[in-house]
Amino acid sequence: ITGNITPVPNSEGYLTLYPSNAARPLVANSNFAAGEIVSNVFTVGLGADGAFKIYASTTTDAIIDVTGYYAPPGTGGLYFHPLPSPVRLLETRVNQPGCDAPAAPIAGGTSRTQQGRVSCNSVTIPNSALALVGNATVVFPSAAGYITLFPGNVAQPFVSNGNFVGGDIVNTPFTVGLGNDGTFKIFTTATTDMVVDALGYFSPDAVDVNGTGLQFYPLTTPVRLLDSRVGQPGCFTPGAPFNGGVEYTQQARGTCLSQTVPTTALAVVGNVTTVNPLAGWLTLWPSNVSRPLVAALNFNNNQIANRHFIVGLGPDGAFKLFASATTDLVFDLSGYFAP
Repeated sequence: ITGNITPVPNSEGYLTLYPSNAARPLVANSNFAAGEIVSNVFTVGLGADGAFKIYASTTTDAIIDVTGYYAPPGTGGLYFHPLPSPVRLLETRVNQPGCDAPAAPIAGGTSRTQQGRVSCNSVTIPNSALALVGNATVVFPSAAGYITLFPGNVAQPFVSNGNFVGGDIVNTPFTVGLGNDGTFKIFTTATTDMVVDALGYFSPDAVDVNGTGLQFYPLTTPVRLLDSRVGQPGCFTPGAPFNGGVEYTQQARGTCLSQTVPTTALAVVGNVTTVNPLAGWLTLWPSNVSRPLVAALNFNNNQIANRHFIVGLGPDGAFKLFASATTDLVFDLSGYFAP
């Protein structure tokens, strides 16, 4: 299943989600500080009993909202289509580029209706798209609050996609269904500028303008693809932080810790964490395209910040990463998409 997990903690710690029939892996879905309410998207495999496990390193309340699930072909599921390159669907800030650029913030207590089926920057999200995948970022909200994204043709549900404090910049990965007219709605409790980046969509089409549709394959247990910190275990262990302002290429296909991302994989799903960074942002994108104007994660000085990601892979099975400021990074994978 996929959804949103929000800890409401009294002390510092982390949460790990994993299939009920697997041993607890060395991964984290959410890191948090005492009194910090920070949500993150998750994708977790289910055991044969239809369950998953939640491990908390410290006692905490937790809220789990579910947006969808993955099931075998022939059960009414949809194909995932990664965009050739992510695009900035909405940019409300003045004089900033985007497919839709209203140059005005979204007022608190209101919902904005946003078209999800567009053609922009040589990228098309077709009329067959039924759900959109991307990242929504609040920029300098007027007060603490939350945002909710939901299909354009339904009543606002009692869920939260992202929590934030006043004056912050916070990313919220999302998967949101689209109404019959191709729209979704964005509700915010506090007035804020908003940036929405789209990286893919789900549709019933096995093949469309963006190529072959993909199916989701969960790993039997999540795996730590990379840990750049000195002396920490992972499939890739460079032992040094990533320098700010430099593009890096990261291989995603291969076998490690008894888990395999095969050569057929065209996108991977997981969680990325900054550790002791300078303030900045992180961008992930397929290895065979130029760096797009999008952000997968914004972070503050010395912040341990997690964000769920889906990133397309180039023909070499790799993706690229760019951090605007020097930081250690930890990548955990939970699954992949393949034809």
